[in-house]
Amino acid sequence: MKAWALIASFVFLLGSFTFSFAQQERFDITLEGPWILYVDNTFTKWPVLVAIAPNTQSVANWAHDPILVSSGDGYFLYDYTKGQGQQANFYCLMLDDVCAPQGTTSLKFHDYPDAVGLLSVHKPVGQTNWKWSDAVQRQNATAVILPMPDSYSSDGVWPMRFAAKFDLNHVGYGANEVHPIGVQLHYTGGPETFDLDSCPSGALQNCSPVVNGSPTVQGHTYLPNTGTLRITMRAPHTESACDPHVRRIFPKMLDIVGQAANSNRSVIDPAHRVKDDGSGSYDEDFASEGYTESNGTPYSCLRRDGQNPACDANGQHCDDDLPFKETSFQSYDPWLEALGDLQTAIKGLPKDQQSENLKKLASENLAFPRLSQINTIQVLIGTLDHQLEVNNAAKEYSRPIQHIGGHPKVAAGKESTLTVVKGFLAQLYNNPPTKSGADCKAAVMLVK
Repeated sequence: MKAWALIASFVFLLGSFTFSFAQQERFDITLEGPWILYVDNTFTKWPVLVAIAPNTQSVANWAHDPILVSSGDGYFLYDYTKGQGQQANFYCLMLDDVCAPQGTTSLKFHDYPDAVGLLSVHKPVGQTNWKWSDAVQRQNATAVILPMPDSYSSDGVWPMRFAAKFDLNHVGYGANEVHPIGVQLHYTGGPETFDLDSCPSGALQNCSPVVNGSPTVQGHTYLPNTGTLRITMRAPHTESACDPHVRRIFPKMLDIVGQAANSNRSVIDPAHRVKDDGSGSYDEDFASEGYTESNGTPYSCLRRDGQNPACDANGQHCDDDLPFKETSFQSYDPWLEALGDLQTAIKGLPKDQQSENLKKLASENLAFPRLSQINTIQVLIGTLDHQLEVNNAAKEYSRPIQHIGGHPKVAAGKESTLTVVKGFLAQLYNNPPTKSGADCKAAVMLVK
């Protein structure tokens, strides 16, 4: 059975239950990042809002952080205990233990400003009802099912323009447009708590809580309704106004909704600057702004655009020279992967070498890890780093760890397990993860 059909049967069953909020408290959900929104009217008695984030792990230096669900503290939408790499993930946000309760029938601004609309894109050619779950599975993307809001509004906007094909001299690029780079979903009635169901392989009729025993057992994904729930996908840190991560992620978004159906918007050109009138500045404006290359010619973002078919050649990328904070760990994702490898190495130590702090570190639950948990683990890593004299006599222990495929791994060799443990500790201690990424200025898409 197709994944979309399984979704239909699961949500239809949910719709047969009566649902009501005890408090009827207002709340908002904020979506930030390269989100694709779709109102699905076909698989239950009422519409649901599907939010899809593309797979960002194959975009040169510009992979985004994992999706973070937060109401202050929060958790990453990823289970690092499985060590499975990037896979298709389907989730349902639970409101008082109910998935996708009934909301409105359409996505509307209502009494919020409507001058700036979401970037409208078309479903794949030939699909009257978009089989979005198939598209998520093909790209190993992530989908979150949400209830339909009573209204929505923009959460930040940015000027941009589009073209049917890339051109170094911006020939064929359209007029300036302004679109939201985030949205706020507004609800007049809300739950007391939020939680998460995971739906492996898109078979949503088999959805189950990510923490067994919910609601009596509260795990990392259990959050109170404090008024605003943020679901964000942060971009990598860069000081470049060219926004290389936007140029890299936009084709991934189009791959999900279908390039053929949106051929007039195959390429995005985000403005590098906003003028006083709200419009954007683009490559042709660099000359008047006085910004030049080292050879004296006007600066160009298009020369460093990952959408250029010739950008990636011979192991090099045309956007490699853009300012990028390239440490051993660029963000949470590789840091958490290295931590998982460290836990495995600790468990391989002889019992007499496993101190209480090492045991504690090895026992940390990385299933949908909490932000505050990660920061606390970094403190423990610092303690162990000094206890084992990693940064003094054992400084060379970090050498067995190398970048392989963009993530730190232990190189082949004859190093002892303790050496490997010390190596990971040195890497993790000296390269803590960034506490937050940058804003992603990719336009939020609405599939119609």
